Amino acid sequence: MASGSLRPNDCGGTVTYVVFPPEPWLGFGSMMVIELAFAGDSRRRLAARPAHRARLTQLHADGDLLLAGPWDDDTGAMLVFRTDERGLRRILDADPYYSTPGVTVSSVRRWQPTVGSIR
Repeated sequence: MASGSLRPNDCGGTVTYVVFPPEPWLGFGSMMVIELAFAGDSRRRLAARPAHRARLTQLHADGDLLLAGPWDDDTGAMLVFRTDERGLRRILDADPYYSTPGVTVSSVRRWQPTVGSIR
């Protein structure tokens, strides 16, 4: 297991990620999970959300995004990407939402599912 830090935006915090060795027999490939935290005045975040969701829709259609959505209480969100760390950096850098005031990438983790399937 390896760990390190990633700074996808200028939020001032350090995001910790954990890397687990892949199980190639599962066929999932590299997967990355990010958790977002929402805080402060929500007006700018909500104004940026339609363009962000359009981008997520395209990433899903392209097969790069598996799941995404806000927590039930709208304090943050979770997104599951089918990519490696380099691909995730490109995705985060291409979407201004992740540097919008009130949006913080609070967690970045490589994920290796052990049960389930992707169709």
